[in-house]
Amino acid sequence: MPPNDSSDGRVSAQEAMAPLWRSLVGTLRTAEADLRLDRPGSVHDFRLAARRLRSDIVGMRPLLDTDECDVLTEQLRATGLQVSGARDAEVIERRVERLLVGQPQDEDLVATRDLLHRLVAGSYEQSREQALDYLDSEEYDALTRRLERFADLPPWQSRARVSAKKALKPLLRRQWSRLRAASRKAVATEPGPVRDERLHDARKAAKRTRYLAEALTPVLGRRAEKIGKVAASAQKVLGHYQDAVITTALLADAGEHAFRDGENGFVLGRMQAEEAAAMTGMVTDFTHLVEAMERKTYQRWLG
Repeated sequence: MPPNDSSDGRVSAQEAMAPLWRSLVGTLRTAEADLRLDRPGSVHDFRLAARRLRSDIVGMRPLLDTDECDVLTEQLRATGLQVSGARDAEVIERRVERLLVGQPQDEDLVATRDLLHRLVAGSYEQSREQALDYLDSEEYDALTRRLERFADLPPWQSRARVSAKKALKPLLRRQWSRLRAASRKAVATEPGPVRDERLHDARKAAKRTRYLAEALTPVLGRRAEKIGKVAASAQKVLGHYQDAVITTALLADAGEHAFRDGENGFVLGRMQAEEAAAMTGMVTDFTHLVEAMERKTYQRWLG
């Protein structure tokens, strides 16, 4: 490997980031073991580990071999999809329980709870079995081997040998710009499926910005940490919004079941109305966050 040619004599980007990949791959393998044992929260932890690893590879792609990055990010995306059904079922179950608590305690509520639990439980078991089958597949085994090689010897490009701050700050600037653009586009869209999709895009941009900012904070300092916190706040509210979207879809599906079976759908209707009101509030909260993103202090520091 060519010698470090960092311009200011300090640590290079590849030296500063070298421990990151081993840590992220280790977290993924630990979450995999927990998922196999069906430990509480393991589906979420595994999906989060795969998502964070993929996000940081994307964020640092300009410093790495692009072909290897593209292969890994696509394989990690596919891995996340394999466990997404089980994770969605966990999320829906929590939101459904919260909504049911506020409903009048009567026979209609009992029937509605039983119907929803049947739908959610069936979805979780099927999705978890699919996830376990994938973890035992040759495809996943090949991915883990590739990740181990990547973590041991990251395929850095020559530009990663310059000083860490000089190489890494533009990466955060790029992700921050993408987050701001996606967020402005989402809040300017009228309510409906198109806005839901744009809010989902903004959520993905927020995740990438947050994860990259957190990874770079040891190098870039307090201002990177602040950007990470703003992105985390956006990710959180948009995550709740997406959870409400998939919960609303389940409630609509349950309503169709109730109608076919000649059961009362009033409870389901009230629950959908509550979710709709909550989603309106989430969009308002996100709009305030978008305004905070436009503060000039962030733009001046990033350049």
